[in-house]
Amino acid sequence: MKKLKKLFLIVLISLVTVVGCTNKAEEPVIKENVLKEETIETPAKEDVKAEEVSTRKIRLKISDPFLEKLPPNPRAEDIGLYIRDNIAKGSKDEADKMVEWLLIYQNENKTAYNEKIETSEYTNALNIDMGGVVAKSKLDNIKDENIRNYFTSLINSFLTVEYHYEYPVVETNWDDLMAYSSYLSDDFRKIIELNKKVSNYEYDRYELDVSGLSKDIITVEEIIEKSNSTFVKWMAHDLYRSLILNISAGPENSYIYLYQDKTSKEYKDLMGLKTKYPDSLLAEIIEEIIQVEGEDTEEAIEIILKKLQFGLNSDNYFEVIRRDNQGGEYDLIEMGFPSDSEKQKKINSIIELDTQHFIENASKDKKFIFDIIPEYQTDRYISYRGILNTIDLNGNDEYTVIYRTLDYKEERYISLEDYFDADFVFIQDFIEKLSGQKLDTIPDFQLIRSGIELIIDNGMDNKEYIYLAHKDLLQYFKLEELIGSY
Repeated sequence: MKKLKKLFLIVLISLVTVVGCTNKAEEPVIKENVLKEETIETPAKEDVKAEEVSTRKIRLKISDPFLEKLPPNPRAEDIGLYIRDNIAKGSKDEADKMVEWLLIYQNENKTAYNEKIETSEYTNALNIDMGGVVAKSKLDNIKDENIRNYFTSLINSFLTVEYHYEYPVVETNWDDLMAYSSYLSDDFRKIIELNKKVSNYEYDRYELDVSGLSKDIITVEEIIEKSNSTFVKWMAHDLYRSLILNISAGPENSYIYLYQDKTSKEYKDLMGLKTKYPDSLLAEIIEEIIQVEGEDTEEAIEIILKKLQFGLNSDNYFEVIRRDNQGGEYDLIEMGFPSDSEKQKKINSIIELDTQHFIENASKDKKFIFDIIPEYQTDRYISYRGILNTIDLNGNDEYTVIYRTLDYKEERYISLEDYFDADFVFIQDFIEKLSGQKLDTIPDFQLIRSGIELIIDNGMDNKEYIYLAHKDLLQYFKLEELIGSY
């Protein structure tokens, strides 16, 4: 259970929008094949009675005016180069759209870039040839053309390499983006600026900077409250979680113990924020922070972040709780709806019955352990996977995995077809073109922050994972359909 909590915590702490699964690794400097199609027509159904015809949508392709200005099948690098040449020529709305698409396209590219930087030749080029800093002025020091092209592509894409716990990770280069932030709307510019501050930790490093962090937290609260941009609000929520973690725990959770000493300067400074910002969400979170007891920092931070699981404007939350029965131990998602106790009771009953039904069918009276790993949640959905480990009399292990997405507004589990609100004919055609394989049945899926992960069962416990990034899905879906509205 501790390992699961740690995994969940790492996901929340990080502002990295990388996902680790994709069906095909791509070279960063090679153009990729992205589905570009005309309108998909509904196939003829002469033999189907009128009342049996699906009423679901056949999605039409969305044409974005900005993307039409770029080469076919663009990459983040193309967008980055376009921004440098053109962002000063348009309106603030147009500039916002450029940077929005850049950040969306960066997501997919980071997977391929990270696969490269993890290898010794690329890490050595970074540390030895470039002195540990991705900089245009150091490119000529790299003799290998492929490696030099890799770092050139990073720079063109507004990406860089940072070290997380001694591991190199590709991240957005907020410093370079700041050079163009004056062309953006005020809210978007502030988001870029604050991400830069968090990335570089430009707060007081010698003591917990309660004053500086709280000021920026309130700024983000105001952006979420007033912004009309779904994308800006989405980014702001991630930024808010990071800032809350910084003020409640400090870098690498090193300061959370300070609040357990009620006489400490940090505790007194924090208490002063309740008076300074009485109507803020921060004031409510401070009430959670002062309840922290003991030395279990992971437990303490989970309590603090519970208020932010479904966004700043929602009181809903969920927990993963551990249960026992005669056959073994199992996790259970338990949701909370403080404003609707009847809904809470009904949703949790649905989840518990589904979990117990799966365990009973899959364990077959063997000893078992069932773990749940939450993946992503929006203002409507919560998506998670469960891993059942059964142990036979000879001590042999067998693993079975389930994928669940709960529509807690409609109070039911949904299929990929339900989530897309589109007929399977559309989904099948759409996915087959992206994955390059024929599908006999609709796959399982799970929501992740930067898109959707599909799980195709090829039989004999052979599953293939296909990643559909937002940049692919946004040809057919509005962003708010994929990430929720805040």
